[in-house]
Amino acid sequence: MAENEDFEIEDAEEPEEIVEEVELSPEDMEPELDYDDDAPNLVPVFMSSQKGRDALKKLSEECLQDYDAAMENSEQYRERQAKDWLIFSGDLPPKTFPWENCANAHVPIMLENVTRLVTRAAAELFGDESNVVVAQPVGPDDEKLAQIVTKHTNWQLKEKIPDFFRQQHRGLLMFFMNGDVTCESYYDPRRQTNRHEMLTCDEFITPFVYTSTMPDYSDCPFVCRVLRYYRHDLEAQRGNWYDVDRVIDRVKPSWDDTPEMPQREAAKQQELIDYSASTRAPYTIIQYDGWKLLPRQGRERYVRVLIDKDSKNILRMSIHEEVPWEEKDRLDRQNGELLAYQDAMTQHQQLTQQMQMHSQMQQMMGAPPSNLVPPPPPMPPEWLDEGADRPKPARTRPINMYTHIVCIEPLSGNLGYGLGRIESDFNRAANVALSQFIDAATLANCQAFITSGTIGLDRPLKMAPGAVFTANGVSGNELKNHIMPIGANQANPQLLDLVERMYAWGQSSIQSPDVLSGEPGKSGETFRGIATRVEQATKQLSVLTQKYAAGLSNIVKNNSRLNEVFMPEEEVFYLSDHRGSVEGIRAGRKMYQRGYRYTIRADMKYASDAQRVADADLLVQAATSNPYLMQNAAFNYAALKKSLEVRDLHDMVPLLGPEPPPAQAFALPMAPPMEAPAGNPDGAVGPPPEGQ
Repeated sequence: MAENEDFEIEDAEEPEEIVEEVELSPEDMEPELDYDDDAPNLVPVFMSSQKGRDALKKLSEECLQDYDAAMENSEQYRERQAKDWLIFSGDLPPKTFPWENCANAHVPIMLENVTRLVTRAAAELFGDESNVVVAQPVGPDDEKLAQIVTKHTNWQLKEKIPDFFRQQHRGLLMFFMNGDVTCESYYDPRRQTNRHEMLTCDEFITPFVYTSTMPDYSDCPFVCRVLRYYRHDLEAQRGNWYDVDRVIDRVKPSWDDTPEMPQREAAKQQELIDYSASTRAPYTIIQYDGWKLLPRQGRERYVRVLIDKDSKNILRMSIHEEVPWEEKDRLDRQNGELLAYQDAMTQHQQLTQQMQMHSQMQQMMGAPPSNLVPPPPPMPPEWLDEGADRPKPARTRPINMYTHIVCIEPLSGNLGYGLGRIESDFNRAANVALSQFIDAATLANCQAFITSGTIGLDRPLKMAPGAVFTANGVSGNELKNHIMPIGANQANPQLLDLVERMYAWGQSSIQSPDVLSGEPGKSGETFRGIATRVEQATKQLSVLTQKYAAGLSNIVKNNSRLNEVFMPEEEVFYLSDHRGSVEGIRAGRKMYQRGYRYTIRADMKYASDAQRVADADLLVQAATSNPYLMQNAAFNYAALKKSLEVRDLHDMVPLLGPEPPPAQAFALPMAPPMEAPAGNPDGAVGPPPEGQ
């Protein structure tokens, strides 16, 4: 080819693109799951597609794996609680050979001491069931509304929730016995009322955590509750749960289907009831609250899942989160500030345009330009970030309607320790010592005999009063020499001393002496001495009762949150005072949106009625003897009213007349001016200068 020869290169033909046909499955052709995070039940939406059904199946398996692992890890703990409850109730295992006919006595150390603490704490907390809690105002203009909330809450706990105080007595018993109490607060649509149920260790399961101190289990990854629904309970959930009829129509439930429950088995032994013969057994539903990753979510969300234990089908699943009232107030306030800022910005722009148009018209008319300067633009709200045109979305938080009350705080884990753990060991030791004493005494009272075999009786030997037996072929001396009695030694009285020692240690270890149950004092002991002993004995009890009272405040707070959602727009309730007059009060759910704080009225001092009367009388004496209080009508009225109330003379309070207004100021009288000593110039106070 020549050096400069022109040449052309023909474009190569491009190979035809081979398109491989891929057959798409119906699952790949389905659109992504689209659901509302606020939907009360997401199961119907998920069941409408294959991706959703696969997600539900995976979620059910994960939840049940967590539940089974938590049940297995807590098996020894639940068995220990069951054994303690058997000791508490005095249900002892039957004796075996050779002691099966001996007395099987029980020393009620645990029952007496724990019941004593429970009754004292219940009397202190719920002595007046009509006046348990007080709602604290959350703002300066909230005092009157807080008073209505206080009256409605106390009326609701006593009249509207029929089992509230029985549940609290169960909680106090578990608090001192187990040391760990869990209460779930929820709304019962069938009964149309709030419920607060105290759960046993068989009904409520938590995973092992290093440390848990939050009173609502918000620092646990998940919690599980075992629900037992009868047929009518499930039928009431039609429309709320998915495919309830499929659960009802399956194999008839049995008591053997329920998970292993050591504490329930212990109670069954006490009640002497055979549940296997029962024809009505409930369905077992697992309620799972925890963090899970759902489709279309970029992070784990807190969900509530209800699973049928037998079929493993999910009946209800929802994102269990809410917008707190603080976030609602923040969003409403910022929206108002944004609207005001936008209105101000619109007015500023209109004013600026008008000034510009006015200046242009003056220039067109040949007039000198205007010196008017437009005002500065309004300042945007401090929270409005650069480039943002609206407030940040409301932050959600998990709905934790559980209350966790701990008697003795654990250093690790989340299960507290109770005083029953101490008492059960003392009780077991006392029972063993007493049983050994009875067995030894029984053996000592039953003598045996050895004979040479040459003595014959006219009939079999049977011990009976006045019985006479005839020995054949032997004389009196031979009979005496041929029969030798065999007997055991007497029972060791040190065993009874050990029982008394265990009894005394059981009382002293949890500060439950006899004085708490009204035991009289020593000979010549004064009232102040007995009161001092009671005060010392109740120091430990008062601190523990304050811990339960803190949990009770959280339960009432959860009751307030339920009222915010499920209470009617308006509810009228009636209160009667001690005179018999009835007061009608209107309340509604809007007044609970502020999130009130609640305190328990009990003072936790465990003072006797006589001591309370004496303290009230001291106030009355102070009002009549102190010159600074004599003129304070409000203080005198309050002191007299308190003195009548502690005597339970409420019918006499109206005789005091209307309550006077409180004193505006309380100031001591001013001291007279000090005269200047003689010799000081200009009336100066102090010694005269030197040389004068």
